[in-house]
Amino acid sequence: MRRDEITIVHAITDDGKRTFEVKVGDETTGIVTLGEMLEQLLSLTSIEPARARYPMQTEDEWADREQRGINRAEQRNGEEVTAFLRVPIPEAQRWIDGLADVALWCRGYMAANPDPANGPISVDILSTVNLSLKSAIRKSEENCR
Repeated sequence: MRRDEITIVHAITDDGKRTFEVKVGDETTGIVTLGEMLEQLLSLTSIEPARARYPMQTEDEWADREQRGINRAEQRNGEEVTAFLRVPIPEAQRWIDGLADVALWCRGYMAANPDPANGPISVDILSTVNLSLKSAIRKSEENCR
């Protein structure tokens, strides 16, 4: 377990989005979601030795990392970069089922509590990821025929 003081910074942006940041000493995660903040907090306070779930760097290290990303993007001449994730189809199917459950819960919560400032964030992203997984499975199965 880390013995350093852990600071959680919570903010609401001008457009109503909630953001979090985990700080330990001069290191920070940068802006993370609620779930990422909770995972990070659990990993940092776990009794079992564990490394931080998300990277923690100083402000200078984050700035350097961002600059390296900008340089790489410029080298690609503006081409869109795609992320690939290899997941066995049965596991992807479990993710689809889980995402559907979470999205259903979120939509029910939002229906009962219409104030968007107090509801779950990024429900539409859940649906987009779910549809993307379904599409990837369908394409994969078509390619195996």
